[in-house]
Amino acid sequence: MLGNAVTVKANASGGAGTYQYAFYYKKDSNTKWTVKQGFKANNTVSIQPANAATYSICAKVKDKSGTIEKQYMQLTVYKNIENQSTISASSIQSGNSVKISCRASGGSGFYNYAVYYKKTSDSKWTVKQSYQSNTSVTITPAKIADYEICVKAKDSDGNESKKYFKLSVTAAALANNSQISSENISVSQSVKVTASASGGTIPYTYAFYYKNINGSSWTKKQDFSSNSSVSIKFSTPDTYNICAKVKDQSGTIVKKYFTVTVTK
Repeated sequence: MLGNAVTVKANASGGAGTYQYAFYYKKDSNTKWTVKQGFKANNTVSIQPANAATYSICAKVKDKSGTIEKQYMQLTVYKNIENQSTISASSIQSGNSVKISCRASGGSGFYNYAVYYKKTSDSKWTVKQSYQSNTSVTITPAKIADYEICVKAKDSDGNESKKYFKLSVTAAALANNSQISSENISVSQSVKVTASASGGTIPYTYAFYYKNINGSSWTKKQDFSSNSSVSIKFSTPDTYNICAKVKDQSGTIVKKYFTVTVTK
């Protein structure tokens, strides 16, 4: 791996007397050798190539009589693995998902990827994907919070590179999904109003009001409470407005209006 050093150790036997050692190296694309060490008693050197390439290394051994023996070795130096993974968004609303696209370059051979996430306030990571070749991972956070995501890329030699992302999960906009049982009833019947909500922050509370379509003053059927359903009966044939309100924990209120025609 680029930036790492390789240790070259020369050994010899036979010949005459003491030995001396010399070391040379070059890129295979070059013709000129670089002298790492001229002939000395030291038999070990450390070589740190400056570029990602394939290198030839030559170790020479010389005995007391001047006889020289050579041995050649080859070294492949890979670029440092670079984690180029990306995230589809840095902020999403609750209930939505974020996509992690895993990618790496440099390194050697093939890549595997692992993905982890946690709430920023937590110390323990959740494993979304252990090391495998899959490059697309979808995360759907369960809570409204700030999260950290870690993507690890590992090459076939076991070299690893990490990349971190921050993700903010916010509440979806509060929506009023209330419904009424009918838009046309008789004076002997009641209309049922069923309130429901989504988004915002739970828990929800509900309130209900009604008035004559020509009137300006609303009659309160129910103030805000956890009860989500009421029945309203009108004593006089006419057209009426009904208002269902939903309120989330943060105090946000969304209204929904209905029109009911009451006949004899």
